[in-house]
Amino acid sequence: MWNEVMHNLLYFMHELVPAAASRTNWNQDSIDKAVSWGAYCEKISRQFRHNYSMRIAFSCLARQSLWAMTFHDLQSARQLLLKIFIQNQLLDLCVKEYVHQVANTVVGPTITATLYQQAVQQNSFCNQLMNVLTDMKYEIVKRRLGTRLMVEAASSSGQDKLQDCLTEMVMFPEGLSMILSTVKQDKEAGSVDRYFLLSPSIVEWLEGVMTSLQDSRHRQVVRTLCTLPPALLNEVFNGNLSIFRLLMSFLNKEAKKLEPYYNSKGCCWLPHNPTASILSYQDLVCVYTALLKVEGVGLYAQEKVLSFCLQDGGAVWSDVIRDANAEEKLEQ
Repeated sequence: MWNEVMHNLLYFMHELVPAAASRTNWNQDSIDKAVSWGAYCEKISRQFRHNYSMRIAFSCLARQSLWAMTFHDLQSARQLLLKIFIQNQLLDLCVKEYVHQVANTVVGPTITATLYQQAVQQNSFCNQLMNVLTDMKYEIVKRRLGTRLMVEAASSSGQDKLQDCLTEMVMFPEGLSMILSTVKQDKEAGSVDRYFLLSPSIVEWLEGVMTSLQDSRHRQVVRTLCTLPPALLNEVFNGNLSIFRLLMSFLNKEAKKLEPYYNSKGCCWLPHNPTASILSYQDLVCVYTALLKVEGVGLYAQEKVLSFCLQDGGAVWSDVIRDANAEEKLEQ
């Protein structure tokens, strides 16, 4: 019984409360069920208010949530939930009206009026903040913040919504760079609670696109990834070696689509079927040169490419190594 009760309390805190703040697909029935969960939490908090072990266990588990609360907070769980519903500006008008009716019934008109006043103040502060951000002169900061907010909002609405958001963003110019900047922010905020982190979901999405050759986004994502600056590549591959391995495998497949053509100047590598190739020979040189500069990855890239040279059709990689080394010397 104890485990079931704790599971139910954590469900309210980890699932229902965050959903009340960000989900849009609420209706009268789901509002009623959520409020019933709140009533259940209030009953449990009263029943176990003198159970010290229960309170300590709940407090320890509560720290793992973005919406951390104390056992005492559960005594007014419905009021807390309704307050968050009232603050949710994404609800349909008819649902907002129903929330108002439920709040009047559950906590009374006086407290309901206070909750609405707090919501108005919060909305006003939010508008002021957005005005400040709009006037910011640092475009890159605005863009990163906007991307973060967009991806977080999609993530809080569910995995499918996040996938749709990333799919739309990657089709924009610099869209992939904007998405990967969120991964960079996650790494910079190393001490942040794991519930804030978006990079695992983004990496999972990126791996899915790269491995699905039939995906309409595959060509653009791979090509964009191969033309990122070394600094951003470093953020992508740091701690995500699965993406690095996928990329190296893909580069080798693209290299095998090239054939040698000889002219008066020597040998050049051209695609056997241009419509089937995503990367040119020069693209391979550029991405390999960039990979050599990525901390913690450059050595692995060098070893992998040397192994490619020994495979059938690996002659192209010998030329890639030669030209990449020549470019490095020019930069020095």
